[in-house]
Amino acid sequence: MLVSNLQCTLEKEGAVDLIVDLIIRDTNNINNKVFQETVKLGIALLEGGNTEIQVGTERETETETERETERERERERERGEERRGEERRESKQL
Repeated sequence: MLVSNLQCTLEKEGAVDLIVDLIIRDTNNINNKVFQETVKLGIALLEGGNTEIQVGTERETETETERETERERERERERGEERRGEERRESKQL
């Protein structure tokens, strides 16, 4: 099997999604060994300039970034609701 065929098979099976997810979510390098192995797998998938993998990686990175942005907005909304609840409780006590 050609390397490019194996790369494409792994991409179709979700390897790129997994790599991007692990790298984005492990921003604090909580598990350094997993992070290192994830980067190695990402490099192996990109070896040889496989354009299908490059496009898939870019697409998944953009998608995951959008998801992370939405999660952050949701956390901000929740914090705002908590603050408003605290303010209401404080005003009732006065």
